[in-house]
Amino acid sequence: MTRVYKEKADKCGPVYITIGDGGNCDDFNPYFIDPPPDISYFRERSFGHGTLKVVNASHALWTWIRNDDDKPVISESLWFTSLSSDSACKV
Repeated sequence: MTRVYKEKADKCGPVYITIGDGGNCDDFNPYFIDPPPDISYFRERSFGHGTLKVVNASHALWTWIRNDDDKPVISESLWFTSLSSDSACKV
């Protein structure tokens, strides 16, 4: 999801990453809302896993790796940057 605060997109809010449908062997989640809400950054109906690589104090790389193919395929990646230098997000 994009940065969210009180259920609305907010550039100073936290980032939520939700992956998985653990234990579901019947079907993919049938309750996806189409079109996705504005706060939804990326969605994919596939199995896979994610990695989060913290590069330094201000940067991290999130990668979603789809496992539905014969080999793992990077389906999406996104850089996160710290808000510590953003004066608009200071409390």
